[in-house]
Amino acid sequence: MAENGNQCKRRYGEDFKRQAVEEYLSGQGSSMAIAEKYQLRSGNLVLDWVKAYHERNSKRETGGTIMRNDHTTEEQLEAVLACLEGGRALKEAAQAYQVEVQTLRSWVKKYQELGSAGLEDRRGKRLADQTPRSRDEALRIENARLKKENELLKMELYLRKKVQELERVDR
Repeated sequence: MAENGNQCKRRYGEDFKRQAVEEYLSGQGSSMAIAEKYQLRSGNLVLDWVKAYHERNSKRETGGTIMRNDHTTEEQLEAVLACLEGGRALKEAAQAYQVEVQTLRSWVKKYQELGSAGLEDRRGKRLADQTPRSRDEALRIENARLKKENELLKMELYLRKKVQELERVDR
């Protein structure tokens, strides 16, 4: 088993893995109990196989389509318009654009509320650096700008007073 101090990795066939996973999913034992029964190194191995089993099955349910999460704003808009103007069903459009139905539904909702600006990814960007999408947002941006300006003016006034105080002491 050991070669030059390294452990050889055991390989398990698909039927073997499936049998262990199905026993675990049917409640015939914990991952540790099944690992002991099949002489596996740990219960985590069984859990890894269960995870892979679920991932394969979820891909089959979506017709083997792999969902993406890196859609550009243009792609999002195209998918939304396919639903709203093109008359495509959400599920059909979601498969065509490789996106979850719930995600597409949220894009449609954002588009209906805020237009194409609602599809912009604004995470990690300062509110003051963004173009406002609504009147409330514009007011929040203006409020933040005024607070910052006020803070800078207070700091400037404080520094001027300190400079005057230091000049008085020097005379």
